[in-house]
Parts: sequence; C-alpha cells; structure tokens
Amino acid sequence: MNTIVKCWTRFGHTSGRKCLQWMATRHMSVEWHLMSAVCLQRSPQIVPEMNWLEKKMTDVLHTVETNRSLYCDHEMRHFEDVRRAQRMAAGDKVDEKDLDAASKQTAQDFEEYYNHLLTQFSKSPRITQSDVTNDRKSLDRCLDRHLMLVCRQRLGDTVEEWLLPQATNSGAEETMRQTAERALQQFCSSPELEVQFLGNVPSAVYSYRYPSAVTEKIGTKGAKIFTFKALCKTGVFVPNKDKCLDYEWLNRTELAARLPQTYWQTISKSLLTEGLDINEIMSRNKTFRRIVKKKFSVSQ
Repeated sequence: MNTIVKCWTRFGHTSGRKCLQWMATRHMSVEWHLMSAVCLQRSPQIVPEMNWLEKKMTDVLHTVETNRSLYCDHEMRHFEDVRRAQRMAAGDKVDEKDLDAASKQTAQDFEEYYNHLLTQFSKSPRITQSDVTNDRKSLDRCLDRHLMLVCRQRLGDTVEEWLLPQATNSGAEETMRQTAERALQQFCSSPELEVQFLGNVPSAVYSYRYPSAVTEKIGTKGAKIFTFKALCKTGVFVPNKDKCLDYEWLNRTELAARLPQTYWQTISKSLLTEGLDINEIMSRNKTFRRIVKKKFSVSQ
C-alpha cells in the first residue's frame, strides 16, 4: 500500500502507465540487480582471406562474367589503335585525324604505364607487429576480425573477474541503454574515444544467481545483465584504474577462453561467427558435402 501511495504522489493520477512501469521496475530491482554491459567492438579493417571453397566459387563467377561480358572502352580503344596503325602502314585512307591520334598515348601505352605502376606497388602486411608480439592492448592486430573489449574488474572485496564493462542501473529514471553508456564512461578515462551504440535493444541478457548466503544478507536473488553492442569509431581506450584493473582487445576465439563459460555462452549467440572451417562443416553435413563435391569436383 505504501508503494502505491508513493507512486501516486510521484506521478499523479494522470500518469497511470508511468506509475505501473515504476512499480514493475521497483519490484524487479528488489528481486534482481539490473545491470547493463557494453560489448564494444572494433570492426575488421581488411577483408579476410578466402578459404578454398570461396576461391573456387570466385574462379567460377569470374569465368562466367568474362564469357558473358562485352568489350570495355579500353579494349575498344585498343582495337581502334590497331586498325589505325594498319591503315597508316598501308597508306590507305590516312587523314589528319589519324595522324593526330597516333601522336598521342595509345591504349597499349596506357596499359603498359599502369602495369609499370602496379609493379612498384607493395601491399601492406596482413600480420602486424602487434600480432607478432601478441599485444592484446593494441587495436592494430587481427585486422581481418572483430575485436571486443574485455576488462578485469573487482566484484565485491576479493573477487576479480574478466567481464565486459558493466554498471548497475540507478533507478526508474535511467534507461538500460543510458546505464550502458555510463558504464563505458566509468571504465574509460579518455574523452577522445568515439563510440556508436547499435540501437536501444540489448543483444543478450545474462542472469546470475547470488549464493544463498548473499541472498539472505541483501535480500536480492541475483543480477540480470543486459548487453548492448557498440562500435569503436576513433580514439584510444584509456582505462580508469578505479574501475578497470586491466583490459584486453580480444577476438572471438580469445574471448571464449577469457570469459566465464556460462557468461560467454550467453553473449556468444549475438556475436558474428568468424573463420568458418568448411572442412568441418562438410564432415558434419552430408548433403552439403555431396553438393560441393558434385559442383566443384573436390575430394575434401
């Protein structure tokens, strides 16, 4: 009854819906601690290398496109240059226009010039120095994969755990998205870090029950952690030592080994699967294996 009176005093008789929402949130917060976590990701910077099946499919599509394509402008220009050279060599119907065009750069000259430039071009290495030294605090590694931020944080007085940056919801006036934004601000002391949150809906929800002794002491069953995705646009993550004891930028494989197993199983469902093993898929799926062998004549 006291809760209803407080709600009526807070919102008035014209805001019944807000009153019900406030009461529901208050009831949930008594049974569970509501928390928001941020899955901050750095997107891939380069295209991943193709596996053998993708390479074969690319070759097939390239062959089909080449066989069905028409001559491009460069090829038509080359044909015209050849016909002009033949007319000039035979002295047949040579006019001033042909002489003027012949004195300019031909399609063959154009092609040889850019082929020469291509030989001088060198690709940047896919493996960086941070990959070699396994510097997990650097964003300049695993350039063809997503990297996720994970922080070592203190839970209680003695427990330390690697988790996503998280914070407890402050009350009914703060949305879970705002809690996630505040969590990132608390863990990062750099104002130059620019991030973009991907919507207002959490991508995963993880429920954790407290031990019985803790539940009896504080009267709360556990915590519900709502995970929000965000992209790291620019800037560098500088940890706030009061909140973040340590941090790492990890790919999906490394993240699975670092996070608690049940925690990882929940958030992994919302993360993009990278580095698919085609041979493993073929070994588990007979229909897929039969189609691949028939279409591409492979023995894998």
